[in-house]
Amino acid sequence: MVGLTFTPSVGSPFSLPDVDPQYGITPVPNPDPNCASNQIYEIFYVFTNVPNSYFASGTVLSTNLGMTTDCSLVGNFVSTGDVTGPTFSQNEDLPCNRIDKVYIFPAATGVQAYTTALGNTTAICTHPTGFAHPDYHQLEYRQINSGGYNWDDQTSVVYWGIPNYFFSSTYLPNFAPNDVEKLDQMTVASGQWIIRYRNVKTSTCDIIYNSGSSPDIANPSPGPSGAGGIWGTPSLWYTEIVNLP
Repeated sequence: MVGLTFTPSVGSPFSLPDVDPQYGITPVPNPDPNCASNQIYEIFYVFTNVPNSYFASGTVLSTNLGMTTDCSLVGNFVSTGDVTGPTFSQNEDLPCNRIDKVYIFPAATGVQAYTTALGNTTAICTHPTGFAHPDYHQLEYRQINSGGYNWDDQTSVVYWGIPNYFFSSTYLPNFAPNDVEKLDQMTVASGQWIIRYRNVKTSTCDIIYNSGSSPDIANPSPGPSGAGGIWGTPSLWYTEIVNLP
């Protein structure tokens, strides 16, 4: 039997009533056959409603976890002590650890013949002080041609958009957060599409291209040869479904 207690802390003073914690514990298969009697657990936790005042320069975010067990050898209790997290307000890599929203405007009869994407900085007039902007959004899109709605379920052509399309006709994998991008394949009555996008920070989380070799899958013609690369963990990119009847 295992129970879980949770104590977040951000600097001092800070107490549990200041936050709205969510947490859980799940048994996972034991990877070591020589220790079959051991039980391994996966623990997750999220807490929100932390006042912005706690995230001043030098403030450290930390948490500790404690488990009550039926093992008398450890006094029926195991704890981690404080585990320090990154100070996000000072973290230059932060744009790589989040997804800034791109605003999609689907094509509509009598309004615009093609779909456009609006960068995060253009859509949001004022960000918090010290906000670390991404250098670019990377965006790709393709038609849904399978029974599922996951990006990797599709076998269709992967397209790039046209950044700054008022003055350009060049297809690129990225566009600036203060720019508008044209998705010219996504026209009225063109069916269902899936769009994916992620943040780009130069020299930290750069643009992902299709290398054209294993384990990448070559993008079907006539899409850009560099499109359709493997973007890694889905937690760092976002997909959106657009229906254009």
